Amino acid sequence: MAFVADSIRISRAILEQMEREARACPHQECCGLLAGPAANAATSIHTAGNEITAIYPATNVAPHKQIAYEIGPKELFRIVRLIRAAGLELMGIYHSH
Repeated sequence: MAFVADSIRISRAILEQMEREARACPHQECCGLLAGPAANAATSIHTAGNEITAIYPATNVAPHKQIAYEIGPKELFRIVRLIRAAGLELMGIYHSH
């Protein structure tokens, strides 16, 4: 059975990076993936799997970028492989609007 955290923590640096990305193109959705350490038996139950420690910005390929976002399948799989290679777990997908 997997542990599910009651809350998720995210660092100010990651929040600021998301904000910079959104402000860089305010008329288009920005998007990407968020990751953090995997919850496992060696991790404290109080912090397991509830901290976002990495951000992976992605290219928005949606036809109407000003009102929608879409991450292309090849890029999505590439980023998920990067997350796994770093020993992290996918924790969320973000977008700006």
